[in-house]
Amino acid sequence: RLLMESETARLAALNRSEGQLRAFQDLLAQEHQAGQGDAEAMAELDFAFHQLVALASGNLMYPLVINSFKPVYTNITRQFFAKHQDNGILDEVLSFHQDLVAAIAERDGETSARIMADMLRHGVENL
Repeated sequence: RLLMESETARLAALNRSEGQLRAFQDLLAQEHQAGQGDAEAMAELDFAFHQLVALASGNLMYPLVINSFKPVYTNITRQFFAKHQDNGILDEVLSFHQDLVAAIAERDGETSARIMADMLRHGVENL
């Protein structure tokens, strides 16, 4: 996942459309509205975020691969968000998402790949 999603983030920065950039902004707003207490909603939104990164990459294989893991992915992230409802982890995840969207908006592929890698490592460390 680290290798694939870092590459999707790098490619998303290079290939994203203006419509996809607006979709990222919409997802960020939805994540902020969902809040700490709704692990189910956050798991779905987090999946949608990663799926959008894959779609924005311009390589149709990446979203297909990510989509094939959706049941496992959302189950694990639901547990992750439920476990960390009260300790600030959600704010850290949202910060990663905001930073990644900013790098994608700037078309900065290397920074996008680094942020994605850091975000995934953060998830592993806190799961």
